[in-house]
This record gives sequence, C-alpha cells and structure tokens, in this order.
Amino acid sequence: MNRQKVELAPGQEAMVRLSNVREVEINVTRPGKRTVTAYQRGKPISRSIRSIGEQMTITGGEHDSTSVWFVIVRRDNPAN
Repeated sequence: MNRQKVELAPGQEAMVRLSNVREVEINVTRPGKRTVTAYQRGKPISRSIRSIGEQMTITGGEHDSTSVWFVIVRRDNPAN
C-alpha cells in the first residue's frame, strides 16, 4: 500500500508515479470537474470524470488474471 499527497488548485493537473509500471493523472482543468486517469505501462486503462465537489474518486485496473489494483483520490485528509 502506498499513500501520496498531491495538492492541486483549479486549472492544474499532475501525473503521479505509483510504481514502475503504474501512474495516475489527476486533472482539475475543467471547471467543476475532476478527471482521474489510471495508466499501466504508459497506456491509459481507466478514466473517471466526477464533480469536483465529490469527496473521492476510485479507479484502477487488473494486476493479473486473479487480482486488481486501485487508486483512491480524496479531497480530505484520510484518518490513519
């Protein structure tokens, strides 16, 4: 498990490396929208577009034929 803090102001985007083969892009350049795109080996595999007011976005993909991985993008600080 991995936790990273990324702070974005409206109009910004960030690419966050999760592992050597996985990244997530967080984009708040569209007014009122948050787009979260999961990448595996440089290719987009999942995209979620939600209202910027929603507390969290969850996206991810398959790790192998029997397991998956996911990313949770939250607006608030999670409890330990």
